[in-house]
Amino acid sequence: LIELVVKSSATDPIVQGLSAFLLGISYLYDDEPDAAFDRQTLQTILLSRVGVDQFANRLTRLRELPAVKNASPYMQVVPEEEARGGLPSLFLDYAFVEFFTASQDMVQRSITKPPSSFGKSTNNTVTGSSTNEALVASFQATIQQQDAELQDLRSRVTGLETLLSQVVCTMFSNAEKESLAAHTSSLEDTMATERAKFATLEKEQEDLLVLMGEQDVDLKKYRKRLRALGEEVTDDEEGEEEEEEGEA
Repeated sequence: LIELVVKSSATDPIVQGLSAFLLGISYLYDDEPDAAFDRQTLQTILLSRVGVDQFANRLTRLRELPAVKNASPYMQVVPEEEARGGLPSLFLDYAFVEFFTASQDMVQRSITKPPSSFGKSTNNTVTGSSTNEALVASFQATIQQQDAELQDLRSRVTGLETLLSQVVCTMFSNAEKESLAAHTSSLEDTMATERAKFATLEKEQEDLLVLMGEQDVDLKKYRKRLRALGEEVTDDEEGEEEEEEGEA
């Protein structure tokens, strides 16, 4: 992985970025006492062979690539590829892209932190699901924000409809009617724009709800697999899962 990260620009930037991200994840989360490399050794290798600036550059460049920036919950085929009857040259799983963008800064900063500053795992307690929970919280915050925007758009559309109705019911002279017609046309255009925004936000909210549901299902499966492997789950995680099952 180190060789892939430090090779010349001829190396695929996606490969370089993913390799750097994997090394950062290993340093951030791999605190097993019997690991081949402990944190101290891995940090020494990262800082001496890769360097902070090059490590950050690889992650930033990966984030700016179309495969990450244009990631979608559904596979998209550009017209050129569709004409050839092919699939996208590279398709990154949307859940992975969400995980990468949510944790990039944390991973990037972690390699400069002293190994002693990381908490040690005790009794194999599993805390790796915290990132998934952070993504769920992010989805919830986005939905709340869009709910507020939807309410505002509803109010604006209602106000515009009321104003339009009042204008139509009022009689004016011919000159005033021409002005009224122009004003009415402007109001109708504005209403059409607001309705389009409203529809877009509703669609985005539906997509987020679906994604959040899928993320929650994945999180539950993750915890069940950990239990099946004999790992322990924190009390908070067990309490949340029991509460969700009770509500279901």
